[in-house]
Amino acid sequence: METLEEFKYALKEIWYFRLWIYGKHFEFEWRYRNWTTDTKILELYNFDKELRFLLLEYLDIIEQSFKTALIRQLWEEFWTFWHSNISLFDCDWQKNCWDLVQELLSGIIDWFKNKNPSDQRTYTKDILTHYYSNYSWPEYPPIRMMMHLMSFGECVRLYRYLTPTNKIILANHYKLNWKLILWWMYCMSNFRNTCAHWERIRNKVFVSQIQKPGLIWLDDRNPKFTDSRNKLFDYVLVMYLLMNQIWYSHNMWDRIQDLLNKYDINFQPMWFPNNRKDIIS
Repeated sequence: METLEEFKYALKEIWYFRLWIYGKHFEFEWRYRNWTTDTKILELYNFDKELRFLLLEYLDIIEQSFKTALIRQLWEEFWTFWHSNISLFDCDWQKNCWDLVQELLSGIIDWFKNKNPSDQRTYTKDILTHYYSNYSWPEYPPIRMMMHLMSFGECVRLYRYLTPTNKIILANHYKLNWKLILWWMYCMSNFRNTCAHWERIRNKVFVSQIQKPGLIWLDDRNPKFTDSRNKLFDYVLVMYLLMNQIWYSHNMWDRIQDLLNKYDINFQPMWFPNNRKDIIS
């Protein structure tokens, strides 16, 4: 956008207050800095949008991997209706743990049963109709079907309710401690919602702080986490570490590098180190 007319056109299509959020980064004492231009504001907006879409692509891979692990790892250990087995859940840490599991699963089933027939996801409702028209037991559909109904956050909740022994079964798939994988997936589910709901991410300070992993293949002599551990770089690094376990030939970091090099903006609010080439070895 090189002319004022083009910027005016962008305002009509993007919505003034959404652009204004990015324009505030160029303010000082309630005024725009002298070097502020419409191009710089739009570049910041476009960078945040492209980065959000790029990360959302990999967050989708992480989400599907976690759901598949919940299906396959525990299915192979037990059976396809393992989520209906009270003995697999840690009901000692909270007296009504099994009630929470049933509340979670029943709430998901009821929500889909009561959906408007005109909703675009009627295919999912048809799956439930087929199951309950042919089976009256077990109470809940097989886990492969439940994973199709559950959100990322709901899957994390189900994983949280499992006994530590069963959490380890899934965590071993990622070669991670179960406490770490539980917390990382919780953070990733929240981060996924942030990206999907059009929130800015460049200078966001996240509520949940990322925990540093005690992994042999993470060089502690050259710490790669910021002290705060709740900035964008911390979340992106966790995504990269997870992708290394999930996808043997992904190019996530190269694509992020290309995007960072594409725009002439300040990367400090994201806490990306200046020498980004040495971050990932």
